[in-house]
Amino acid sequence: MFRRSRTLCATLALIAASAAPGIAAPQTPPGQTPRWRIHTDTPPHLDAVLARGYASPSVVPQQDTTRPPVPALPNLPTDSTFTVEAPGQSRAELLCFRNIVGIIFDDTTSGASIHQLLARYRGRIIGGVPGVPEYFVQIPDPGTAFAAIDSVASRIDAEPGVRLVYVPTWRGLIRIR
Repeated sequence: MFRRSRTLCATLALIAASAAPGIAAPQTPPGQTPRWRIHTDTPPHLDAVLARGYASPSVVPQQDTTRPPVPALPNLPTDSTFTVEAPGQSRAELLCFRNIVGIIFDDTTSGASIHQLLARYRGRIIGGVPGVPEYFVQIPDPGTAFAAIDSVASRIDAEPGVRLVYVPTWRGLIRIR
């Protein structure tokens, strides 16, 4: 019975790893029993489940209800890989990030609402401006046209609890007279 359950757990682990790459990776030296290394970027409750090799009914992930801290620095990328020209501007004059939005939430917006919004748009806080408080949120690349990121920003702006959303610039031309 023990051997069958161990085989079942190993099979389920392989299925889970192939369905969600980046969570676990097999570490099998030739001639040895497979070992699993848990990556550190997985949520802590998932690390515990994968380390045991089974899901326990008592393991219920706790949702974070606190407001995310505003990072002290903007931490915006310095490369222009994910940029797009602003409408009516040339690439030499004004470039905007095409996968980053700046978001300011209402003071009354709960931490749970912020976490839900981030999950809904698959966003990740990469930086911020503490005095405002403003978050720079990286989202999956919506496309190469400015209309794509503008559309996502408009949808986020219509969400309850959001005060302001904008597309930050990567580079702008400063004219001195």
